[in-house]
Amino acid sequence: MTTENEQTNEMPKVDITPNDLMVIRQVFDASSQAGIFKAQDLTTVGFVYDKVHAIVEGIIAAAKADEESNSSEESKEE
Repeated sequence: MTTENEQTNEMPKVDITPNDLMVIRQVFDASSQAGIFKAQDLTTVGFVYDKVHAIVEGIIAAAKADEESNSSEESKEE
């Protein structure tokens, strides 16, 4: 018996939250500090880490900007 996903060859929807990305970044950092990766893996791991790090920092910056915007709007209303 085949499922709907097998029939259409679609991947199931997976939600990755900002917290998930922060955990991934921490796992990369801890793993590299513990010497888990082989030397030949470091370039690839570093490249992916840099991408995840940039996304996380962008999310954090956007959240701070929203927070500052909301607090300044609240100040104007008072």
